[in-house]
Amino acid sequence: MPVHDGAGEMVAFLGVDNPRRNTEEFMLLRSLTYFIQNELEKRKLLDRLSELSRVDSLTGVGNRNRYLEVLDEFDACPPASFGVVFVDINDLKLANDTQGHSYGDLMIRRMSGMVCDLFPGNVYRIGGDEFVVLAANLERSEFEARTASLRERAMSDDVASASIGAVWSDAGEAASILVNRADKLMYADKRRYREGLEGRRAR
Repeated sequence: MPVHDGAGEMVAFLGVDNPRRNTEEFMLLRSLTYFIQNELEKRKLLDRLSELSRVDSLTGVGNRNRYLEVLDEFDACPPASFGVVFVDINDLKLANDTQGHSYGDLMIRRMSGMVCDLFPGNVYRIGGDEFVVLAANLERSEFEARTASLRERAMSDDVASASIGAVWSDAGEAASILVNRADKLMYADKRRYREGLEGRRAR
């Protein structure tokens, strides 16, 4: 007797060796098939829910839950080299307040696209306006080149700009320490951005 998943695909086949000529074994197989199909569907649903709990619904990148899992893994077993980029979208709250949340969402998706183009598979949205890149075993020159490209794109885009802090190390430091360092550099960059705005307004 075939066992199908929720999409109707046959995933298994149940049978009885040397069956007797009565309906009891057939009914048992039907019941067993029903329970197996239900269990397969439940497991598939749980896997899907687990996946969704780790993905940011707006951008499709890893969310804070997934970020913390990966960070713990890197802390437990530091890679040979490790790069962190901390990205904070400039003026997202102002855009939400003055142009609406749909425009704010556009800014978030635009910035996510920029970061993912340069660091595919290593991007996490950890807050409303914050993204973190965790890049393991990337050569320093390559990491710095990608980060420079990101800075250039993030400051010249007509929809979303960002303040950025980046750190690279091959000294075996804990990933969380490098994240904190990149976070501080991002805030320094944010401060320069705001000072620049104030300077332009004062002219």
